[in-house]
Amino acid sequence: MGEFVGGRIVPKHCGTWNKRSKYEMLSIVYQPETGDSYISRKSVPAGTALSSEEYWAICSEYSAQVRKLEQDVDADVQQMHTDLTQTKADMSREFSETHTAMSKELTDTHTAISQELSTTEQRIAKNLQETTTTLTGQVTTARNDLAAGRKDLETTKNQLTARMNSIVGGNTTDTEILDARVDADGKTYANLSERLKAVDAYYAGADAETVDGTAHGSLAKYIHEEWRNDYDLIRGGTF
Repeated sequence: MGEFVGGRIVPKHCGTWNKRSKYEMLSIVYQPETGDSYISRKSVPAGTALSSEEYWAICSEYSAQVRKLEQDVDADVQQMHTDLTQTKADMSREFSETHTAMSKELTDTHTAISQELSTTEQRIAKNLQETTTTLTGQVTTARNDLAAGRKDLETTKNQLTARMNSIVGGNTTDTEILDARVDADGKTYANLSERLKAVDAYYAGADAETVDGTAHGSLAKYIHEEWRNDYDLIRGGTF
């Protein structure tokens, strides 16, 4: 029989049912073949089958337990599938939103960089064109100025060459002027005026003499007057 625990009777678990055993009232046995459990209604004599409802009552059906377990497992599996499907959908949506945001950001960045590069290229091309135009103008002007300078230099050279050839090669008043700038010692003065000043300084204070029957105050004065007359004649082109 079961035991008293507090104010109630607790059935006694007797394990696997044995046909040759006898059982007290409220004994629980397990039938391995069906997986069901039975409880004794009263004292059971040995050899009493579990199918005898006088002595045994079904306590737990294995099939019901399994069905309940299967139902619970199916519910858990279904919930897991639902949760997994929802998680997958959330992850897919989040990934799609992230991919869209990244694509938009990359597109905006690419567009901004392209616009900046285009603006920079246009600015560089414009500056280069302006610089090229300016330098071309300056080079052209410099070349023109150089050509004009060379032309003027060539003209001046030709004029000077012709002038020197005329002075040196001909018996002209210009030759006489050049000769007059050289003293007896071979010194050449810058001009006739400097040459006359040197003559005045050399003969300053000389005694009075008679030249060509005419009395002059000094030889220096006479020479100076003659030189001045000759100089004036040369300048006037009467020689």
